[in-house]
Amino acid sequence: MCGTLIAAVGFAVRERRRSHILAGEVERLGAEAALLERRDDDTGLWNSRHFVETLTREIERARTYERPVALALASVDDVEPGELEAAMRSLGQAIGGSVRSIDVACRVGSTEFGVIMPETDSRSASVASERVLRAIARARTEDGSKPQAAVGIAACPAHAETFDELIERAGSALRSARRAVRDEPRRPGTVPVAMAVWDDEA
Repeated sequence: MCGTLIAAVGFAVRERRRSHILAGEVERLGAEAALLERRDDDTGLWNSRHFVETLTREIERARTYERPVALALASVDDVEPGELEAAMRSLGQAIGGSVRSIDVACRVGSTEFGVIMPETDSRSASVASERVLRAIARARTEDGSKPQAAVGIAACPAHAETFDELIERAGSALRSARRAVRDEPRRPGTVPVAMAVWDDEA
């Protein structure tokens, strides 16, 4: 009787341990699946859903703890429709490899990207964005062409205090940078790029 009881207890302990291991594995797989749902298939960067949730959270943190967060919006032009898929792979690798470990790089449109930079003011964001621009300028499509790019920057709370304000002001800076790219004289062997920081007096 005693031996049967010990065996039963041992079996129960083993089953409980096994159930804990299985529960942990299910939780891990669920977390991996959730992450995959937030990845853009073409670029390997985070997708627009992750961008909205992360930026919303970082703005709230910035306002609560008075710590800056910067947003860089990038637009890539001169990408042929037939080259879009290959170009996105190249650009995803270029942008993902050029941002800092604390930054969150996302694809937010067909050829638009957003980089969320926690603990970063607009001056530091400009330095970080220069690396992104250089990486984009080095990226090539399958036909050997190089896309041109522009980046617009705005920061919270210096330039904006809400999600919509930050998006609008980074977008305004991006439009200024795109105009600069279009107006820049084309020189052989160079890739036109430009960057602008939102200016409330512009």
